[in-house]
Amino acid sequence: MGAPKKIFFSYSKQPEDLELYKRINKHFAAYQGLGLLGIIDKKELFKLTGDKAGINEILKSSDIAIPLLSIDFVIDEECIQELEMAISNNVKIIPIFLRDFDLNSFNQITLYKNQILPSDRTPVDGFMNSGTNTESVFKEIAQNVKSIILPELAQIKLQRASQSYYYLIAALVFVTGAVGAWYMYDQTSDLRIFAVIVLMTIVISLIALKNVIFPNKVKIVKQ
Repeated sequence: MGAPKKIFFSYSKQPEDLELYKRINKHFAAYQGLGLLGIIDKKELFKLTGDKAGINEILKSSDIAIPLLSIDFVIDEECIQELEMAISNNVKIIPIFLRDFDLNSFNQITLYKNQILPSDRTPVDGFMNSGTNTESVFKEIAQNVKSIILPELAQIKLQRASQSYYYLIAALVFVTGAVGAWYMYDQTSDLRIFAVIVLMTIVISLIALKNVIFPNKVKIVKQ
């Protein structure tokens, strides 16, 4: 696996924009965990650099810059500077329309109207106010971005390891332990031995189910 593709997120410090960014970011988490994507946001920038030159270098090495558009974004000098840096470094720009404002009033934005997500250019908060399932909107946005930045994996499917195997093992362990416990009780009439065997059976069954209860294995399956 090569180096992760880098996505640079730029957004205003307004609480509404920050909250929407957090919800969008969740839909990249699985790919980030697999080492396919690297996310650069304000929190990460704070760790990496504190000056304009440093931000410019980070942007230069990014594969995609994603400005999260709102009225607060376009009046934020820092956000506009980041957008201008991305443009000057020829970084691919995919804007996301967070909150409604007049897109045509800002020249830097009109250059990228055809790349704006959601694809129908409805602001994300418009879906929220209409009662639409907003998670599906965030999912669509993330899928579009991932298909652009990872074209070779545009059709990939994240699939957890099969759970039926672990259920079968746990069932066999439980049945075997139950039979063994009953046999020992029948032979000895000792409740303590019976209880110990039952307890051990339950523990071993739970260990067998560990990958179902706490799934941590994810594999990529090309469709």
